[in-house]
Amino acid sequence: MTGDSWREHRRALLRDDPAEADRSARLLDQLGTEDRDDEEIEAEHRASRLAAAREYAPHARLDEELQLRLTGPDTDGSALRFQWGDALLQPVEHMVSVAAGTPVQLELTGISVGSTVVHARPVAAPTDTAGSDTLDAPTTSAASTGLGTLTTLLDALESERDVREWARLFDAVDSVSRALSRYALDLG
Repeated sequence: MTGDSWREHRRALLRDDPAEADRSARLLDQLGTEDRDDEEIEAEHRASRLAAAREYAPHARLDEELQLRLTGPDTDGSALRFQWGDALLQPVEHMVSVAAGTPVQLELTGISVGSTVVHARPVAAPTDTAGSDTLDAPTTSAASTGLGTLTTLLDALESERDVREWARLFDAVDSVSRALSRYALDLG
């Protein structure tokens, strides 16, 4: 499936059957569903799971993970070359920090198959449990905010929209882009 939502994929499959397409449209209208992208749905599910977990364990949190898929002529071995890590990891961390508007520290947690997939997560900040209401704690982190901002910027670039509002990110994105170009890599 491409980047289309599952609803669009389902609609495309049913496009040749007018009766089924009409039934599906009536059902969706009756249920009162709305079109949201998969990321919005996932964020809402994560927030709900966190709220439910905090009912039983007030200090519960959901772990976040950043997956960087490196593709290129030398990525078939599903390994991260040291020179790539030296050139890419710090600029990616800096780019997320700039996008978040606050320092974000990332740590490498693994490498997996699929070209070269680098798994990283934000370094867990110590929690202050004295006098804080953890139920009011944010369901997203600075890393999540930074990645959301970067995703929006990249979408705007691909759509050839005005990107001036993200001018503060250009140097950080350029630094990552230069590192990728140096080793003929693409980042997903």
